[in-house]
Amino acid sequence: MQYSHANIPTVTGAIPKLGGAVAGAVVSKVAAVRGGVIAEGLSSGGRVKLYFHRTPGYWIRIMDFEPHFRSPTATRSVHHIRELSVRDPSAAKLFGAVISSSLYFLWFFAEGNCRNLTLDDVKQFPVGRPSTETLRKVAVLFDELMQDFQRNSFVNTRGDTEFQEFDWGKSKPIIDRIDIILAKHYGLTEDELDFVVNYDVKIRMGHEAEGEEE
Repeated sequence: MQYSHANIPTVTGAIPKLGGAVAGAVVSKVAAVRGGVIAEGLSSGGRVKLYFHRTPGYWIRIMDFEPHFRSPTATRSVHHIRELSVRDPSAAKLFGAVISSSLYFLWFFAEGNCRNLTLDDVKQFPVGRPSTETLRKVAVLFDELMQDFQRNSFVNTRGDTEFQEFDWGKSKPIIDRIDIILAKHYGLTEDELDFVVNYDVKIRMGHEAEGEEE
């Protein structure tokens, strides 16, 4: 057991669940970044859609495509999938890359309820004002990540329901590259980046394919 100061501003006002000084330093640096949060790039009439799973488990799952789902009564997993409308493609790729990162995974378990990923959990994440170079790099990696998600997926069935399953762990190397870029953006040290990349890694990589359920 470790103890650390938890005097970090949170979205909910709750005491952050840090587990140690390094996690506290990472969360503090994310909270301190200037320039805005994800919500500022969203709009009800946004041109680009992102879809995330509201029960993340060991992977925060966000995609620029809607996972395949078909049942006798629906073509979307309405109980699990949430949709974001983003104003422009560049912001969508940034948001998708950020939310897919291990940095966001750490943030969610420090700040969220550790079970359900809510719209506020996503909207209030600080993204600041990334440089043009950062935007370019994360856009390339997000596109690569989406292709990898599709490549490591298959359609499964349960009764009369079809749903797309993904092997998220196979995409961890791409996520690690995203975290390297984000570490520079948020001013993380090498030790802090190492902590983020390896946060709960044994447990996360031990959970293989996870599918969408009705």
